[in-house]
Amino acid sequence: MTGPIGHRSASRAKAAATGPLVAAALSIAAQSIAAPAHAADADHGATLFGQCVACHGERGAGTDRGPSLIGVIGRPAGRVPGFPYSRAMQQSPIVWNDDKLSDYLVDPQQVVPGNRMPFAGFETKDDGLDVVAYIKRLETKVSK
Repeated sequence: MTGPIGHRSASRAKAAATGPLVAAALSIAAQSIAAPAHAADADHGATLFGQCVACHGERGAGTDRGPSLIGVIGRPAGRVPGFPYSRAMQQSPIVWNDDKLSDYLVDPQQVVPGNRMPFAGFETKDDGLDVVAYIKRLETKVSK
């Protein structure tokens, strides 16, 4: 008989059969959601930038050993007038953006093989993004 009791039993059986499928679908969906992007920390970047000061100057304005970093985002690589860039940097097709500059700050030779920057790189992409955030902060101070 398929009275109210039989109907409930069928519903329960159906739920029991589809429950694992729903759980599996939710698990797959959760795994496909990307981790949240790193919120760049300019204060941490300022600390890390201490490793850059000897060549790029206290405020990133450049020295005879390192080009100015002011305005670097959006600038083609190797294009600060008067700075003697390596041939590799001069010929690089890169236009600096946050991600590319961060990658360069983590592994300069990987991004522009043959460049002359003596710095081996920061440990993590997040460190690079933090330094980029600090450089952008320097830019806003210069433009005021």
